[in-house]
This record gives sequence, structure tokens and C-alpha cells, in this order.
Amino acid sequence: MTVTELKRPNKPSLGRGLSALLGESIYEQSEDAVSNLDMDIHLIRPGKYQPRRRFDDEQLASLIDSVKTKGIIQPLVIRPIELDGRQVYEIIAGERRWRAARTLGLATVPVVIKNFDDKEALETAIIENIQRDDLTPIEEAEAYQRLMSEFNYTQEELARSIGKSRSHVANMLRLMNLPENIKELINEGKISAGHARTLIKAPNMEEMVEEILTGGMNVREAEKLAKQKRMQVDPSDHEIQTQGLETQLTQMLGLRCLLKINRSGGTLTIHFNSYEEIDDLMSKLRMAHA
Repeated sequence: MTVTELKRPNKPSLGRGLSALLGESIYEQSEDAVSNLDMDIHLIRPGKYQPRRRFDDEQLASLIDSVKTKGIIQPLVIRPIELDGRQVYEIIAGERRWRAARTLGLATVPVVIKNFDDKEALETAIIENIQRDDLTPIEEAEAYQRLMSEFNYTQEELARSIGKSRSHVANMLRLMNLPENIKELINEGKISAGHARTLIKAPNMEEMVEEILTGGMNVREAEKLAKQKRMQVDPSDHEIQTQGLETQLTQMLGLRCLLKINRSGGTLTIHFNSYEEIDDLMSKLRMAHA
């Protein structure tokens, strides 16, 4: 590694959460950081807490062109980890810059090294992406839910941490109640988060989303359609109570829950995407039982 002089770009406007985690600026030296270094690119690994699941090819191509002509202006934020008995570095912020550098065959990249633990790494990776508007609405909602379930944030604490309103956080979290196929439509950009929120209370989501897509409806038109459909199907007090319980369970467990209740009992279905989510659920249940 060699020390380099990095130009300091204009500081972006950060929420209180990210500035607190990274310090007043990631370009300033702090007691727990080593900054302004060129790091061998082969020693750097993608972050396991990266909330982004998609990297837009067009945006990455544009970044590659920028790096080719101007270099990497803003350094990556990384932390030391041990892998197979040797020290390497994990990306906390800047994976797209790292991907662009690898594509161009660069030998080194500018970095800031932070001694973050797992919690700080996860919080920073999530908040950094949210601040940059790099996440799809579903990725953002999943990130909020992960912070709440793994670190016991309340909606109000989370909103303060990332510099968003509580209503924004609550609206994003409602997207987690959508079926997976509709979430995928949002990730693909076929419908917006605004469209999706009109679907949440619709009596027939699948039918309505088809009408939105085929009719090319904007959000206002979708809201009008949803209102018409709700008027056609007047929900009973029982259904309203069931929906409320589903929402509470989803927020408490951090996993999408479906509840069916009848006179003889009922069923609770909990949806999960990985063994880690099952482990988290078991830990919560054990803590509640203790």
C-alpha cells in the first residue's frame, strides 16, 4: 500500500446516522481509521452486508467511463477481516467503484480503512446506500426491516438515524406485505412504490396490478381504481382485525406473515428467504420465552 494525496470532493448532505457512523467526513483521519491509501484491489472483497441486490448495467458502464477518464475521486470505505487465515478487506461503501476498477484492470484503488464491527458495517452499508438513493424501494424496505429486526430500531429511531420522516419509513415498510411477484415488479421498475402502496389494501392485488400494467396507469389513476374496488367489497370487522394482526406480526417478527382465522381455529404462515432469517426468528422466540 502506498500513501496518496486524494482530492477531497464536496461533502454530500448526510443524514445524522451516516455522519455519526463515518465521522464528520470519511476523508478525515480519525483514531479508528487509516485514510488516503492505495490498496491492492485483489485484497478487497464485496461486503456481506451489501443491501443492493441489483447493479444496473447502464449505470455501471457510465461509472466505468468516468473512472477511465477521471479516476476514482471518492475512496472506498473498507474494513479488515480474516479470510482463510489471512487478512483481507471487506467493502462497506463503494462496491460499484470497485467493480468499475476491476473491469478496467486497475491494480489499486483509493480507500479509507475503518475498524467497524459487524453491526456498524451493516448499519453503514444500509444507510450509505439509502443516502445515495441507490436502492430500489423493495431493497430500501428490506434494509429498514433488517435494521429494525437485528438492532431493535423503532420506526422513529430509524427515521432520525437516516434523516427521513417517520411516515416515509412506515410507508416503505408496508411494501414488505406485498407478494414476492409484485415485489419483483417493483425491483424491475415496472411499477412504482406509489403504485404498490395502492395495492396493499386492494381486495384482489393480482387482478389490479394487471390492470395497472395493461392500462399504463399513473399512481393517481391506480388510487382511484383501488378505491372503487374497495367500495365493491365491503370488508367485515373480522377481516379488518385479521389484516391488522398480520401487519403487527410482520413488523414484530421482521418476516411477512399471513393469518387465516375461522371458527375452529386458524393458520399462521411465515414467509422467509434464508436460513439466517429462520435463525433470527428462533432467537426472538427464545428471548420472548426466557
